[in-house]
Amino acid sequence: RGVFNNATLQGLYDELTTKSDESLVEALKVGALIEDLDIFDIENILDRTTESSIINVYNNLTCGSRNHLRSFTSELKANGGDYDNIYISDEYYNEIISSDNEKCGNN
Repeated sequence: RGVFNNATLQGLYDELTTKSDESLVEALKVGALIEDLDIFDIENILDRTTESSIINVYNNLTCGSRNHLRSFTSELKANGGDYDNIYISDEYYNEIISSDNEKCGNN
């Protein structure tokens, strides 16, 4: 746990776990950052497949990450913090956090 062969991932893991140990607000910022990056990464690989089952999985993962991002930013505000998106566009970020949680999957 917490050990990666990829030096970039190891560095990111070390940086984010150290930062999240600083305070609740920093931990919430780390959570939001991870969701921000997840959304960015998934949406940038969606066009690499035409397989409907894979697209469905990616869409469900992105939906979950949008819900998580909403939760992290909401908790941040409740605790006097704020998150500045890094990976997704300002327009997309604002669209996400200003909308209600989504129902993800085939429920």
